[in-house]
Formats: sequence, C-alpha cells, structure tokens
Amino acid sequence: MATYLLGIGLCGILPAILGIIAIIAGLAGRRAIKKDPKNVTGDGIAIGGIVMGIISMVIGIGLTIVYIIYAVISVLVFGATIGLAILPLLPILLPLFWP
Repeated sequence: MATYLLGIGLCGILPAILGIIAIIAGLAGRRAIKKDPKNVTGDGIAIGGIVMGIISMVIGIGLTIVYIIYAVISVLVFGATIGLAILPLLPILLPLFWP
C-alpha cells in the first residue's frame, strides 16, 4: 500500500486530487504500521508518499492559480477571447472530459 501511494504522489495528472489521495493513503499506511509493526513495514515509504502528496497538491494548486490569473489577464487586459484564454488549461481540463 505504501509503495502505491508514493507513485500516486509522484504522478503528474491532476496533482492536487492525487496529492490528497496520497496523503490519505500514507496516513492509513502509517496507522496500519503502528497497529502491527511486526507484520507491516514501510514507514519510510509511507512518509515519502505523504511528503510527495503535499508537494504535488501545492504544485497543482499553484499551477491552477497561475492559469486562472493568466486567463483573467488575457481577457481583461489584452481582450482575448475566452477560448484563447483557456488554452493553457487544456492539459488539466482534457483528462476530466475525455472518454
């Protein structure tokens, strides 16, 4: 379980959502390790997954804020159409709506 959450934290698609999942899985993994330390191992990997989940979430939220600021400036200052202003958001929005 701890190995999977480290991979989730490193993944680049929808980093904020996957970061939250990595944090929750890491905390669950650490809880399982504390309950049965003889049979369940991987505390370092669980901590790594939590840290990578936090980093991923911060980067995802930061990029989303940058994209929103870009879109607002493009429309208000340069008079761009909404379609052109949303163009940089395609890598984020496309996986949400692609079948």
